[in-house]
Amino acid sequence: MGIRHIDRNLTRLQLDLLLYLIVIDNELILYMYRISLYVMALLYLAAGINHFVNQEFYLRIMPPWLQWHTELVIMSGICEILFSLLLIFPSTRRIGSWCIIGLLIAIFPANVQMMLNYF
Repeated sequence: MGIRHIDRNLTRLQLDLLLYLIVIDNELILYMYRISLYVMALLYLAAGINHFVNQEFYLRIMPPWLQWHTELVIMSGICEILFSLLLIFPSTRRIGSWCIIGLLIAIFPANVQMMLNYF
């Protein structure tokens, strides 16, 4: 009878601890989600602004087979700024996410060109 009582108490203690961790983890996950979302928006905003501040860097990584290098750098900078702002507001977050995915696909040739230039 004593062992059952101890087992039951340990099980109850473990269950209480598990439930406590689940509640804490959910709050922590939500907090980390919000923080990472705003950090990501801030980084895309900074990258978009950097397209205008450090335009020469972006011009050097443009693939030679593309035309209108300056215009494409300006357009991608504007897109990064706008899409980062879309991430901030819950009502536009989904479209902003899809726009950033599209932008990342569109600028992939520049990333490949940068790799070819520097490695």
